[in-house]
Amino acid sequence: MEWSTRLTDLLNIQYPIIQGGLAYLGYADLAAAVSNAGGLGQITAMSLPDANSLRCEIQRIHALTDKPFGVNLALGMQRADLADRLQVIKEENVSVVSITGGNPTDMLNELRRTDIITLVLVSSRRQAQKAEALGASAVIVVGNEGGGHLGRDGVGTMVLVPSIADAVQIPVIASGGIGDGRGWMAAQALGAEGIAM
Repeated sequence: MEWSTRLTDLLNIQYPIIQGGLAYLGYADLAAAVSNAGGLGQITAMSLPDANSLRCEIQRIHALTDKPFGVNLALGMQRADLADRLQVIKEENVSVVSITGGNPTDMLNELRRTDIITLVLVSSRRQAQKAEALGASAVIVVGNEGGGHLGRDGVGTMVLVPSIADAVQIPVIASGGIGDGRGWMAAQALGAEGIAM
């Protein structure tokens, strides 16, 4: 089975599988396990009480894996110290940031001046095109099945993925309702180059 896609190349991972942000579950232990297994694990920054706790969690994952990992910034859980958390991400050499649950414009503008790879969660074609225009490295397409990130249009993942894959040039990551290899094969057939689950 060929696992290589533009996403695996972009993220330097073995399998095109990304652990979702998973509020209050995405800590260093889980993220390191996913990364060590060949996917991309993620720490959920906004589940942590403050920027210093995020720094400690990033340092923990550096001790648990030498593989790539990301940090998820769930903008819908916005805290007053978002700028401090972003500074920690930069200082601790995080290579991937996923942006979910809000307008990514300010965050993408800030991260554009770094080498950090940016993944933006979208639930419509228009949002995907906007993320691409703002410089996102890839989009995570979440359909109505996605927990906590329901789009306004009520469109399912398997309908949304090909629509967005046809509309953008950057890699598309399918999310929502995917629970096994069959879901990955379906998403790949529809134009996705990876999955988030």
